Amino acid sequence: MTEILMGIGVFLMIIGSLVATFHKRFPMKLHWMTVSDTVGASLVIIATMVNGFEPLKGLFALMFIFIWGPMITHTISRTLISRLRR
Repeated sequence: MTEILMGIGVFLMIIGSLVATFHKRFPMKLHWMTVSDTVGASLVIIATMVNGFEPLKGLFALMFIFIWGPMITHTISRTLISRLRR
């Protein structure tokens, strides 16, 4: 079970990175990277929690990824939009 979750998570992160390299627009690259990395890293952390990693540390890591990943991406995209409008 852990190998499957970890494999799917790593696969999603790789696919998101590859798709992001071929997009021309920066906001689309950010979108692909954020979604694939958030879901992929969450699956990897869940796999380590199932495998015997401490659940409390895993929950903190999941909370950190779910809150800070999209928030940082939103901040980067808002900064890009404000600089393009000048």
